[in-house]
Amino acid sequence: MKNIRNFSRIGLLSTAILLARGSLAAVAEPDPAACPLLSFDASRVMGSYATVQSRNAELEAMAKSLRQDAQKKMEELAASRKEIQEAVEKIDNPALTDEAREKMRAEVDKKMEALREKEMNFQRWQEDSESRLEDARSELLSKTIGELRMISTEIAQEKRAILVVNRANPDILYAAPFTDISDEMTSRLNRRYPVTAPAVAATSASK
Repeated sequence: MKNIRNFSRIGLLSTAILLARGSLAAVAEPDPAACPLLSFDASRVMGSYATVQSRNAELEAMAKSLRQDAQKKMEELAASRKEIQEAVEKIDNPALTDEAREKMRAEVDKKMEALREKEMNFQRWQEDSESRLEDARSELLSKTIGELRMISTEIAQEKRAILVVNRANPDILYAAPFTDISDEMTSRLNRRYPVTAPAVAATSASK
């Protein structure tokens, strides 16, 4: 009976040791070079990707230029409205003859017609400007996504990974630090796609 108890104790101790070893093996970090899943932080990569910063600056410069043009056009419209208002007030002058009053009314009508045309042209210009800006933004975004996909695919193939995920995605609850290739992606992106001539400026000039 004593031998049986000793054997049981030895068996339990051996089992505990094996379980402990198994737990340690489970928490040990695998070799990153053989990791089947890789991750990256999109915001971190974009924050260090020089070409993206340049593209964002181009878009902001384009948007600023359009805002300045819009402000100038609105000021011109406001000046035209003020001119018409002043002309309308002069028509009520009792010192005017009927002939002079009719002549002023005709001039006001022409100015109002011209103002309506300017307002319609301004509305069309606004719509066209917004469309141009959105097209430029979409074009640069598409180009950036293509570059991210190219570099992440390249790294995944080198590391024999089967999946690359954005660790900033709210659906990704956890991604081990050793799977993070953000710095490597940024380094390759900056080497592969250096800052070049402003793409937005060229797009804007062609419109």
